[in-house]
Amino acid sequence: MDKGDNHEKNRKISLMRKRRSRNMKKLFRQCFALFLSFLTGFQVIQAEELPNFSLQVQGNGIVEMDDGTTHSELKDGDTYTQFLSTGDTIAFVAKALDDGVVEDVSLNGKTMAGFSAQKEFQSQIQMQNESIEIVVQFSQKDSKVKVAGGGAQASGRSARAGRSGSLRVDKANEILWNNPSLPGYAINAAYYSMSNGAMAFCGEGMKAGVQVGQTVGDPVEQNNANLRKALYYGYKGPGDCLTARYGADGAIGLTSELVSLANCGTCATSAYPALYQWVINNVANQIFGQADPVDVYKVYRCSNNLYGTNWQNQYTKRQDICYGVYSPYGKVKLRKASANPGISADNDYYASLEGCQYGLYSDASATTLVGTLTIGADGQSNTLEKIKAGHYYLKEITPAKGYALDTTVIGIDVVSNQTTTKDVSDQPQANPIEILIKKVDKDTKTNQTQGEASLEGAQFTVQFLNKADKVLRTWVLQTDAQGLAKCNDAYKVSGDDFYYDSQGRVVLPLGKLTIQETKAPKGYKLNKEVIQRTITSQGNQAVVETFQIPMIPNTVKSGRFGIAKFISDAHQSEIVQPEKGAQFIAVLERYYQEAHQDIHAALKLAQEKGTEKEWAVLNTDKNGEATSPDLAYGTYVVKQSKLGENAQETYELKEVFRFVVGDETYGLLENGQRIDCSKDGLVHYYINDIPFTSSVKIVKKDKESGKTISLNSAAFQVQKLDKEGNVVSNYAKKNMKTDANGILSLKVGNQWVHTFITNADNRLSVPGGYLAGSSEAKGSVALPLNLPSGDYRLKEVVAPKGYVLADDGRFTITKSSISGVDEDGQPVLTMVATDVPAKGELRFKKIWEDGHKGHGQATFMLSAKQDIIDPADGKILYKKGEVIGKYTLGDDDEIVVDNLPMGTGTSAFTWKEVETLENYALNPSELAVDFQQKDQKQTVYEKALQMKNATIKIRTTALNKRSNGKEANAAKKVEVEDVVSYQGLKEKETYRMHAVLVDKKSGQAIKQADGSVVEASKTFQASKSEGLVRIPLSFDASQLGGSDVVVFETLYGNKEHKDCVIAQHQDLNDTNQTISILPSKIHTQAQSEQGHSYQQIRQGKVKILDKVHYQGLVANQTYKLKGVLMDRDTQKVYKEIEATKTFTPKEKRGDVDVEFTLDSDDIKAGKNLVVYETLYEVNADEEIEVASHKDLMDDKQTISFIDLHTSAQSENGNDEQQVTKEKVKWIDAVSYQGLKPGHSYTLKGTLMHKADQKAIESAQVDFVAEQADGQVEVPFEVDLSDFGAGDDFVFFESLQENEKEIAKHQDWEDLHQTIHLIDLQTHAKSEKDNSFVLVSKKVKFEDVVSYQNLEVGKEYTVKGKLMNKETKEPLLIDEKEVVSEKTFVPESKDGQVILEYELDSSDLEGKQTVVFEDLYKESIQVASHADIKDENQTVEFRNFELKINKVDAATKQNICGKDFVFTMFANQTCTDKVEEVHADQKEGTATFKIKEGVYYIKETQAPSGYRLSKDIIKVEVKDHQLYVNDQKVDSDALYTYTMSVSNESEKLGIKTGASNHEMAYVASLILSLCFLFVWHKKTR
Repeated sequence: MDKGDNHEKNRKISLMRKRRSRNMKKLFRQCFALFLSFLTGFQVIQAEELPNFSLQVQGNGIVEMDDGTTHSELKDGDTYTQFLSTGDTIAFVAKALDDGVVEDVSLNGKTMAGFSAQKEFQSQIQMQNESIEIVVQFSQKDSKVKVAGGGAQASGRSARAGRSGSLRVDKANEILWNNPSLPGYAINAAYYSMSNGAMAFCGEGMKAGVQVGQTVGDPVEQNNANLRKALYYGYKGPGDCLTARYGADGAIGLTSELVSLANCGTCATSAYPALYQWVINNVANQIFGQADPVDVYKVYRCSNNLYGTNWQNQYTKRQDICYGVYSPYGKVKLRKASANPGISADNDYYASLEGCQYGLYSDASATTLVGTLTIGADGQSNTLEKIKAGHYYLKEITPAKGYALDTTVIGIDVVSNQTTTKDVSDQPQANPIEILIKKVDKDTKTNQTQGEASLEGAQFTVQFLNKADKVLRTWVLQTDAQGLAKCNDAYKVSGDDFYYDSQGRVVLPLGKLTIQETKAPKGYKLNKEVIQRTITSQGNQAVVETFQIPMIPNTVKSGRFGIAKFISDAHQSEIVQPEKGAQFIAVLERYYQEAHQDIHAALKLAQEKGTEKEWAVLNTDKNGEATSPDLAYGTYVVKQSKLGENAQETYELKEVFRFVVGDETYGLLENGQRIDCSKDGLVHYYINDIPFTSSVKIVKKDKESGKTISLNSAAFQVQKLDKEGNVVSNYAKKNMKTDANGILSLKVGNQWVHTFITNADNRLSVPGGYLAGSSEAKGSVALPLNLPSGDYRLKEVVAPKGYVLADDGRFTITKSSISGVDEDGQPVLTMVATDVPAKGELRFKKIWEDGHKGHGQATFMLSAKQDIIDPADGKILYKKGEVIGKYTLGDDDEIVVDNLPMGTGTSAFTWKEVETLENYALNPSELAVDFQQKDQKQTVYEKALQMKNATIKIRTTALNKRSNGKEANAAKKVEVEDVVSYQGLKEKETYRMHAVLVDKKSGQAIKQADGSVVEASKTFQASKSEGLVRIPLSFDASQLGGSDVVVFETLYGNKEHKDCVIAQHQDLNDTNQTISILPSKIHTQAQSEQGHSYQQIRQGKVKILDKVHYQGLVANQTYKLKGVLMDRDTQKVYKEIEATKTFTPKEKRGDVDVEFTLDSDDIKAGKNLVVYETLYEVNADEEIEVASHKDLMDDKQTISFIDLHTSAQSENGNDEQQVTKEKVKWIDAVSYQGLKPGHSYTLKGTLMHKADQKAIESAQVDFVAEQADGQVEVPFEVDLSDFGAGDDFVFFESLQENEKEIAKHQDWEDLHQTIHLIDLQTHAKSEKDNSFVLVSKKVKFEDVVSYQNLEVGKEYTVKGKLMNKETKEPLLIDEKEVVSEKTFVPESKDGQVILEYELDSSDLEGKQTVVFEDLYKESIQVASHADIKDENQTVEFRNFELKINKVDAATKQNICGKDFVFTMFANQTCTDKVEEVHADQKEGTATFKIKEGVYYIKETQAPSGYRLSKDIIKVEVKDHQLYVNDQKVDSDALYTYTMSVSNESEKLGIKTGASNHEMAYVASLILSLCFLFVWHKKTR
């Protein structure tokens, strides 16, 4: 042994002694403590002290430990613990194996100061007052293949990670797969979970592995075909075909090999030929021979720039990793612009499109929202990521401010791995405008102008401004005749273009307008006011209506005039005085002309149509003066309408004059003289009048003869009138007055007379009457007093006898109306009043017995039955018996004799026929014609007379000569005999009777084939006035079948007028004259089996019945019907199908059924078959066609083949309905085929409960088929309150036309007709099968979804979502909803499916979440269970609880009623306090909620009277398990674990029969003495 060896030996001995000395010291301390405890009252001291130093090794290396007494060597997974005292020193050396390095050395969780990665690291630690935890981490080797009996095994770990990109390796999922095909060979591999959610595999199997936590290079897409196949068809790829064959572990290992092979050409198994060859032959060739994956499957490779030791102990670059992404997804974004920049440009009311929102929807009705796109200030939207490729729909949700909401649903195609940018636009809101300005008259407040002013031609300057008051456009507009200025070029004088919307309408954008009148219209003053209007946004429509049309008033130009009225009396020295109360009317010229220059009518027109400035009524004051109000622009006519109070009636009024209001105001007289406006602004008129009177004479004359009526007197009265023609009532002057009716009375002497009587031979006697003097000419009377100027009416009140009262006559007394004078030269007005004599009028009507007139004429004579005199002078006009005249009857068979004289009121005549027509007898009657005047108002008295003559008559009866009947066949030869009876002929006279055969329908004579008329004649002599004549007729009737023929007979004279018709009988409707040529016709009515013209498609034989109706057949004759079926489409016989029927009718009309049978299997809906029928007469040797019915378009002959199918839909749009107590709306979509377009049909639906086959609801829809094939929806409202899951409902449909069923669909087993009532219930539960879920960073729980009455074999999807019970909103974890989804195919109609939810519940302690579940079939939601109050759907998140029972050590009972405290610490030395819990004094317990991690709990305050427990409870929560003092414990259903900690009472002593713990103290004392003895021996 050399010196070095001795040194080493001495060093080891020294270390051994130190270790022994330290241990003995420790033992002594413990024993001494026990001994002191015994001496001081047996207080128990914790004999075992907890370790306060630990070192753990991870990875491929060793650590040599030296604590001064022991030397230890630690490897991967070893942990060294020790209790060290303050000041103790411990040293260690860490050595990496092979090519590895010491990756990290941490002290109490932090890398030690001065550490760097190296091959070897050493350090020395001196203990202080705190515990020390050291972790040494080495880099690790990699291995891919393990061969039984040798070889290395991959560990799947790597050296310290470097950072080369943004993608991080989060987790390694290792497997070891024993290949069952090659016993003894196994593959150790892994797949990696990446930070982007991808599942990756190493791509270079012979290099060092990937390290968890490292970042790798950015992914680069690969076009390597075999690499794409390896990932696509490999483990969990879209086309995974390995897992089912080799299991999950085998699929992972093989996928890892395939990825490496495809990426770099080699793999880990290449080091083992047998295994490698098996992989190539059995896996690689199969996978690489598969079809190329779909285009949307992308493969990426991430580079790795780090180095490490591979599984063959070689230091290499670490492997690149590869992963695939099956991303049938694309992105969507929008680019937004104004749809009408012409409106929005430069207009800050449309400042931005920001905030506009669109929804992306999966359905065309835009109800299923996929995502929301919001437009930013730049017009670009956010991008929706990961949108599954396909067709979607965009619809605007919120428009930008100032823009209309676009309700159009826009289609958009999302292409996988592409960003689809859709350009969208909104219409800027604008106000359509037609009328921009309304011009009104300020007074009328409408566009009704005043006077001759006009609103046309006003001009306005209009400016459009934005918010900043920048003028964007300017227009000058001009008004039309209505005062309107519109926004179109016809009204624009100058300026910019108008704004137009997308429809070409002129609009005003959002903004401001200023409007100012710059030119006034004719007759108005300029309005200088500036009008402002603002067009603002309103609602979401493109059209806003916020512009208010301004009504701009203008003041009309006006003027006034003045009148001064005076009276001058020429007979009284021209005395002039003012005329007070004189009235003048002023009206606009156009009213005056429209009223035909009647000033009063013109005033009425002006008051009705005009304004107060278009007329005026002026009354002069005591000074005779009057001033008009303001009159509007125009020319006015002024005329006096009423005398003043102090004026005499005879003062005549001044003629009209005019007043003009224009740019100048002036007056204008009729002579053309102009009166200018005075300084006071008025035009002044001065008027002066003088009086006039005249005498009146009345002369009475006959109006017809002009004779003065002298035989009898006439009486007259006079009415006084005003200018308007109204009577002047109760007028009173000195010698004249009027009564209430305006009747004028004149005072003659002391008597007032009101009636004036003409001089005549026979005078009247009238009270109060004035009789003309005998000196006056007969027939006249003069009024006793002159009448003043004015208007009057002459009324005749009594006419002379034999005359009618004359009409009233109006006359006016003025200077100009008087043409004559009396002998004194005074004016005289002569009034001639003419009367019309009453007349008689005879109206005679000749009544002919029929319409036939023979030769000759009818003549009548009128004679006077008394003397007839002239009422004017009494002379005789006609003497008694004198013939007044003869009169011949006209073509109208009437005679009117008028103007017959009536004398002085009565006359009498006689009327007699003197000659008549040849075929009528003379009427010997003499008729009286008398007239009597009844009053003096009727002018003509009528007398009506009639006279009737008897005619010569004949009657006929036509018979079939063979059958003596009224019917005949359509034969070649038919004989008819017409028997004619006559009456009224002259005896012994010769006559000729002529017969003609006539077609009853046309009324034309029947002709034979050669064109000759069927006729016959017979001449005979009448032996008596009455008798018979027989006329035979023979003709060919073969072409007359179905016709009625009538024999017409005519009787002719046989002398000089042998062609004169004496009598006729030609009545087409006379059955006695008629023979019927029987028609032979048939009509058919084809019927289906259901008795109508429709046949529903079905299998098997179908029968068609053709009901043939015949008419015009001969009874007891044999006939045969032959029928065929025609195809309307091809117009050919259908499959040579025919039917026949032979029959013998008993009557000439009847019905026969012909039946067809056909196979309907080959007939499709929409086929129309038409029945053709032919009728034959069956004779012994032949069949002759009698009639046929062959109309291809006749619906009655047609059978239409139709069909009916139904498809029931619930509210969800499919065949399932969730149980509900509410009423639901279902639709039965009925498809029909073969109906008749344009026909009306009725669908009657019945909803049947399948279980008991009872009807529960019905519905009906009437419709008109637009096409032969179509669909009709029948809506049902169904009350499901009495039904539950499992109930099925079947729709029965009946198609009817005219209340007849033509088709039906009633199949209990037809699923298309069936709605299934389903239900969905859920039960959320934790791993403990209750509603409490553990709080954890990663926790799972299940929701058991129970379903009822689903369709077996159909695919369903359950989609679930967690809801926050408190907020009733979706539960968000990291701002994402927690959802789960599962697709399944039920094997039975009732069952369960389990959804698993995984989430981080760290922050959910004490909170409750409710699971909402929706059930979908074929992307349609068919059921839902979403009840926020349902306890079965609710889970509550809880932490583990540790419940500590504080127990009395002696009694083993909980210490209640006393406070004590337990404290939880985060570290083993119990210095880092987490929580302090006081006792539940009632229960004697303390409870802690334990989160994930390691904690230490000890008592920090004992109950009063007890010693403090020194027990430290280690509690750990990991992997959803609770560990107490490193032992896994089972908690109860509420995650609560209960344990006990006991305390000793402070008053303990030794007693006989001591308890077990007292004996323990004694045993401890004895044990301490033994330890002291041993220690003494050792030290020696």
